[in-house]
Formats: sequence, structure tokens, C-alpha cells
Amino acid sequence: MNFIDDVECNHNTWSKWLVTGAIFCLIFDNIPKILQLSTISGGFSCKFSWYFLVILMILWIYHIYRGNFIIEKEDLLFIKYIFCLMFIVLLSNILGLVNYPYYNELLSGPSSQIEKLPAVLALLNSHGIPIDEKHLTMIWVGVRSIKGAILDILYTFGFSFILYQLFKSNWSYYFDLITKVVTASIILLSIYSIIELFYLAGLDFAKGILSSINPMLHPIAVDHGWWPPLLWEGQLRSMFSEPSRMGNYLAFALPFLWGKFLLSDKKHIGLISLITFYTFMIFMTKARTAVAMYWGVLALLFLGILYIHRKNLFKRFFALCGITFLSLVLSIGFINVTTPNSNKSNDNNQETTIASYMEDNVGSLKSANKRSNGARYALIRANIKTGIEYPILGAGDVLSSAYTVHNFNEADLANPEVHMWVTNYNKMGVLRYGFNAMNEYVSRFANNGIIGLIAYILPLIYIALRLFKCFMRSRGIEQIKIMIAGISLIGSAVAGCNGSLALLYAYWVILAFSYAIVNEIRKKNMSGLT
Repeated sequence: MNFIDDVECNHNTWSKWLVTGAIFCLIFDNIPKILQLSTISGGFSCKFSWYFLVILMILWIYHIYRGNFIIEKEDLLFIKYIFCLMFIVLLSNILGLVNYPYYNELLSGPSSQIEKLPAVLALLNSHGIPIDEKHLTMIWVGVRSIKGAILDILYTFGFSFILYQLFKSNWSYYFDLITKVVTASIILLSIYSIIELFYLAGLDFAKGILSSINPMLHPIAVDHGWWPPLLWEGQLRSMFSEPSRMGNYLAFALPFLWGKFLLSDKKHIGLISLITFYTFMIFMTKARTAVAMYWGVLALLFLGILYIHRKNLFKRFFALCGITFLSLVLSIGFINVTTPNSNKSNDNNQETTIASYMEDNVGSLKSANKRSNGARYALIRANIKTGIEYPILGAGDVLSSAYTVHNFNEADLANPEVHMWVTNYNKMGVLRYGFNAMNEYVSRFANNGIIGLIAYILPLIYIALRLFKCFMRSRGIEQIKIMIAGISLIGSAVAGCNGSLALLYAYWVILAFSYAIVNEIRKKNMSGLT
């Protein structure tokens, strides 16, 4: 009995450390190529968190095998859903290969679009297995479509299920753990960003430090010949590959930092300073995703506090509003002081004001021609057109880029960024140069049709509605924690409008955590009735 208790204790200890590592490493969104294990990663090997979650999955499977862990009957619904989604995506990919109209382009494309193809072809021929390059390419595409679908769902919803199994044991404990880990991550981001701010101010020593550190954080200039650059000009990106990903991360993390502030019994100068500097960092990104996301989660926080209607929470919220205003003013001041007149973004070399900053970083979202909107909207339109052409199950995941290229119109191709994408696509081939809609939900519609899209977002809708119900019925500290989790869930889901939800693993963490909350509160209510 003691041995079994020791095994269970070790399992819980290791699991908590792995969860801690996975959440902390969400900020490492694109690790260097030399550190990536790409063979079985399904494209996730660039995420540092993926490695912790793989080890957690192995540990979880081992304990199931040893009989130390049993999946409860009610949790089998989640597993059935995963297999159902996998079936839909596999069917979508198979039909996509059958109906693919551009095989001549695929087979006449460069052999380098499959990096390992020449080596495999030589190996087969050396063993007396005659097969030409075109047939091997077809086989490769088929295997890749099946493998990709399975691994993608395993490493997203599958990992969420495993995290849920841990979170449900004591969701309140894991709320505190996530808060502590997120705080530590933001402190690290802040330390790095201090150096980057010195670089943005034009100091050479900071440029030298960043030039040494950045190649250890992410690969340099591996996409499009320039992305991600060694140094990012004019915007703060912190430790992420690009400034906009600060928005993806804050959607998940900032509500927990705010929650720490709301639940604190006393004034904490260190915490207030951290929130202020992190908010300043967000505005210094000058990334529309980050800035718009900030205002969005702040609005959700206001609505939640308005419903709870507690005087002390209103005071804390207005304090956060004051921090927001101060951080915005400081960031605009920094921009004006450090930006040469010749490089000012607004007309006639005028200084940046609050109004011009908000117009450039929020108001410009509605314009089709400002900043990168032309290329982004062209991608969205082309993918929507693909989805309309194949509305039920989509065009499949593997070869969807070809549809996107063919669905660009003349106006789209006149855009320099779109022209660059198409040039690289023609040069490298559909299997090596893929690009999605820069919007998770539009990409799902194009690739897997309306059935695949509905199946994909069904857990989000179900969990969000259940979580809202729990929020309405709860009271006290529990209600505040549920509100924070709900804001993080909604924010992380909305971040999918800025690209794949797999840019960071944050969505899958908060989805699992929110599911644990609603199920455990349901159990508690049912036990109270009996």
C-alpha cells in the first residue's frame, strides 16, 4: 500500500512540474531549429511547451497501463468527441486528395518540396524496389495527410484532455498555480523587454545583447527570407517571434495577473508595478492584435465586475483603468522621444497622440488598405472562397494552399506581400510552402468545411456556456476565479482570429482548465442535492 501511495505521490509531483513547465514555456513560441524534434511533432516542435506535454502524455499513459489511473465513465464523452473529430478531418483530407484539381502542378513542382524524398527514393531503388518520383510523391502526400490529421488532434484536444484530468482534481489549486506561473513568465518577459526598450531607444549595447540572445530564442530569417528578423525595428516584441503574438499571450495571461490583483487582500506595490510595466509593454508593441485584445479583455473584466457588483472590485477596476491610462501615456511619450522625425508614422512628421495611436492600432482594423490589412484580407477572402467551393467537408488540410493561390484575384496579386507569397509558393511548391488564412476559423472552414468548423468549435461553445452558468450561480472568491477563467478562455479563442490557435498552446490549456471548472462544480452541486 505504501508503494502504491509513493507511486501516486510521485505521479502527482511530476505532473505538477510538467504542467508548470508547459505553462511557463508558452512564451517560447518558436524555438531554434537545432532544438526541434520534427519527426513526430506534426508541426508543433517549435513550441517549447509541446515537449513538456509530450512527457506528460507518456507519464499519463504509463500510469493508465500500470492501473494507477482510471478514466472516469463521464470523461469517455471527451474521448468519443476526439475520435469523432479525427474521423471528420481524416474524411475531409481523403476527399480533398480525391478531388484535388491541381495534381499536374504538384507533380511538376520542385522535388525539393519534399525534403526527404530523394533519400527515400534512393533507398528504395538500392533495395530493388522500382518506383518513380511521381508515384512516391502521391504516396507521401497520402501518408502525410493521415499523419497530420491524427497528430494535430492528438497534440491539441488530446493534450487538453490530459490536462483536464489533472486540473479536475483541484481546480482552485491549479488556478493559483497558473497565476503564479503566469506571473513568473511576465516577469521574465519584462526583464527581457527592458533590454529591448534600450535597443528601441538607439543604445548600441542593447543591440549587441539582443543580437546574442535572440538566436537562442527563435530561428532567424527562416520564412520569406526575413522572418523572424534578428532585431525588430520600431516595435517591442519581447521574447516572441513577432509583436502581434504578445496579444495572443496576453489574452490568456493578463486576466490571471488581474485576478491576482483583484483577489489581493492588501496593496502590493510590486504587483502594481508589474501590471503597469506589462501594460506599457503591450502598448509599446504597436501591434493591432495586442492593443485591440487588451481593450477587449478589459471590457470583459468590466462586464464581469458590473455583474458581481462589489464596491472593492469597482475600486480595483478603476485602479486598473488608471494603470491603463498611465501606461498608454508613457508608451506614447517613449515613442515620441525615441522616434526620429523622419520615421514618424503619421503625416507631416507630427508627434503621436492618444487619438493617432488609437486610430493607427485599433481604428485601422476596419480599413482594407492600412498596414498589413490588404494581404490579410486577401487571404481571408481566398480561403472563404475555397470554403464556399467545398462547403461540406472542405478541401483538406495538406494541399489547401493551392486553392488559396488560385483564388487570389488581380487586386490581391497586386499587393506586394501577396505577390511575395505566391512567388515563394511557385518556387518551393505546395508541400513545402503552405500558408493559412491567418484566422483559425476561416482556415477550418476552407480546409474542413462547415461540418469540420462546427465540430472544431463545439467544445468551446459548450464549455463557455457552462462556465457562464457557473459564474452566474457562484459567489465570493469562486465567482471571481470563474470570471477570470472565462475572460481568459474567450480572449484565447478570439486570438484565433490572428492566426492558428497553435501559435501558442495557451488556448488548449485554458480550454482544459475551464472544462475542469464546469465539471467539478456540476459534481459538487449534484452531491449537494443528494
